[in-house]
Amino acid sequence: MVKTIAKIGLLLLFLTSFGGLQAQSLLKDSVMAVWMISPHYSYQLPLGDMADRFGGNSAIGGIFGFKNGKNWMFGVEGSYLFSNNVKDIGQLENISLGGNVLIRSDGRLESIFLVERGFTVQGFIGKMISFKKPNVNSGLVVKLGVGAIQHKIRLIGDKEYLPQISGDYLKGYDRLTSGFLLTPYLGYQYMSLNKRINFYGGIEFHLGLTKGRRAWNYDTNTPGDGRRTDMLIGFKGGWIITRYVAHTEKYYYY
Repeated sequence: MVKTIAKIGLLLLFLTSFGGLQAQSLLKDSVMAVWMISPHYSYQLPLGDMADRFGGNSAIGGIFGFKNGKNWMFGVEGSYLFSNNVKDIGQLENISLGGNVLIRSDGRLESIFLVERGFTVQGFIGKMISFKKPNVNSGLVVKLGVGAIQHKIRLIGDKEYLPQISGDYLKGYDRLTSGFLLTPYLGYQYMSLNKRINFYGGIEFHLGLTKGRRAWNYDTNTPGDGRRTDMLIGFKGGWIITRYVAHTEKYYYY
């Protein structure tokens, strides 16, 4: 009985190892279709009109995409932009005691902090250019994304006691901006033969044809709805969670 169980165990181990080796051979020699979920991080530097308002920022987000059997890639992605590096800090000069210190409704003083907040959302199409060997599912990636971008200056303070920057008054200071976004990307994507290590990294460029969304800026006493050209360039890297699609009619590998 013990010998029989041992033989069955050895047989299962052999079949499992053989299946793993066969799957690795497929990944090495065949372009595989695969669903991909990828969390990512970017560090970006502003250009154009955006450079007058902000310094460098970070972005975190995710991608849901698909690579077909011809290495074409499709999907959607989004990112949350954030930074404490705000250059345009003069909004509160006319209502502060200096240094963005405001008088609260209870008579106390409070310092207001200005930070950058925003997001991007887009669909993309791309192509992987593999090096054939040793892995045809890894290689250079060229992508183009089309979508929208929004950003603003967020004023951090206890607005319950600061009516001068609360409600509709806040809209006169936050510089809310949004518009069309075009994003070319060039990078490298690695898909391991054992499916455990999958990642990518590359250079991303955001071109935003945007417009101010506030009718009036209270600090400058000028319209806040002007057109802008907002640009960001940076490095983006992420980890990839994969789900491979059936490669043959008979066998499935995940």
